[in-house]
Amino acid sequence: MTYEAAHNAIRARFNTQYSAPTRVAWPNAEFTPPTDDTTVWVRFTILDGASRQASAGAAANMHRHPGLVVVNIFAPLNRGDKAALETVDEVSAIFRNWQDATTRIRFFSPEVERVGPEEKWYQINVSFMFERDTAF
Repeated sequence: MTYEAAHNAIRARFNTQYSAPTRVAWPNAEFTPPTDDTTVWVRFTILDGASRQASAGAAANMHRHPGLVVVNIFAPLNRGDKAALETVDEVSAIFRNWQDATTRIRFFSPEVERVGPEEKWYQINVSFMFERDTAF
């Protein structure tokens, strides 16, 4: 599986499972954060790690590609953390222990990090380690 195919599968999972009425900032795509002080929005990022050979001796060896999906959640500042935490719960459910046999992508438990105030937003990050195996 290529990096592009893996990223497309991960983005498709998020697109089909994420039902919150919030806007999503995608990598290298034009985006303007909301200007009102009532809207939650998220930034979605896939970070690829250093791959390694996981098997040897076969005609095609298995290579393991680790990565990290990071969803930055931005809620209006000074409005409490309820909306941000509701979004954390929804995002966590999308990838928590998700496995896809077709793409050989495996996700693990989420990590939640409170960043706090960031300009006019209250930020919480949800990140998921994942790995995929590809035979070469």
